[in-house]
Amino acid sequence: MSIPRKLEGSWLKHYLDFTKGMESPEIFHFWVGISLIATALGRNVFLDRGYFKLYPNMFIILLAESEECAKSTAIKTGVNKIMRADEMEGCPMIFAQKATPQALVETLVDETGTPDADMIIDKNAEVYIAASELAVFLGKKEKNSELLTMLTDLYDCPDKWAYKTRYKGWEQVVNACLNVIAGTTPKWLKDTIPRDAIAGGFVSRLVFIYVNHTDRQFAHPVYTDVEEKLRLKLVHDLSLIRRIKGPFKWGQGSKEWYTIWYADNARKLRKSPDLYVRRKKDLVLKLAMCVSASKSSDKIITINDLRTGVNAVNKVEEYLPVAIALISSTTMGDDTRKVLEIIRRDLKIEHSSLLRRLWHVLDAKRLAEVILTLEEAGLVEVELDSESHKKSYNYIGKDRKVSSADLMGTIP
Repeated sequence: MSIPRKLEGSWLKHYLDFTKGMESPEIFHFWVGISLIATALGRNVFLDRGYFKLYPNMFIILLAESEECAKSTAIKTGVNKIMRADEMEGCPMIFAQKATPQALVETLVDETGTPDADMIIDKNAEVYIAASELAVFLGKKEKNSELLTMLTDLYDCPDKWAYKTRYKGWEQVVNACLNVIAGTTPKWLKDTIPRDAIAGGFVSRLVFIYVNHTDRQFAHPVYTDVEEKLRLKLVHDLSLIRRIKGPFKWGQGSKEWYTIWYADNARKLRKSPDLYVRRKKDLVLKLAMCVSASKSSDKIITINDLRTGVNAVNKVEEYLPVAIALISSTTMGDDTRKVLEIIRRDLKIEHSSLLRRLWHVLDAKRLAEVILTLEEAGLVEVELDSESHKKSYNYIGKDRKVSSADLMGTIP
């Protein structure tokens, strides 16, 4: 007899209710919630895609300025409050330390099950990488190419994966499954991921969630018995999601709906030079599996689940160019970002005040070039006082204020 869930409707919606008293923007909590569901499902479920099985695992990166949107808080809340080994049944291995290829391989090998008499392994090698700072986990880009190659290989959840270590020789991982949730800032993103990782495919596997503003402010956050009771129900039901096993099936009309959507986007999917766009079709399905599992354990993908996936991925597409630009940015691009952040936070600042705050990194000539760039981009307006003849800079760009409703519409 199956154990009933304690929460009605969407687990994800209840998770957003649980985190509504936190300053991190709702969209961050939405994607942390998706990551928790994807990790709970792990390699236990899949969608049969003919020549391969598609698993719901994802590599999700929360991107914002330091202290701006409480990225680490959003990640740690999901990991420390919900996915706890002492409370959650079958909690997967959580890897949060600085990674080396050797350490990650050893962890995956330790998680690989022991074959029975028929050489069948019923335990998956599942690891949840939860890094509040991506740069700490990956290390500097000059030294992390081997680790990035490894993560790229493991993204597809290979049945068997071998790696040659320096001291132990060949190590084999069976039924691998990796999920990643990490946070980073624009500066650290550039210092962590090399440009060749874009062409190499690693970046195309990342889901970037870029936010530059949060309208949530709580001087004294309150955690009451109401939140604690909800937390316990979330842990209980995530344990039940962890128990779901087997293939997902197409619901009534959903396969036809996806076929039409795919055909409408086929030209872009085939011809776009952007590797991420080519993966869009699979990311939609990964999200649909997570949204379905959030509601029930029936393993049925509905049209609404697919619509939710398309909504979320369309919004994610808006963030990717920002991330790519940050990784590829020149020194001029870095200077432009620094100046824009100061003007954005102050909304209006005099030229002399801005120069005083930047004199150690920019001279007056470079600052003038940056301001011209921002002005032509429609992000900054230059104002000249008619009496004092002093220049001021006004921020006129639109901050990205995104809620879960923007991604999903009404959460099923």
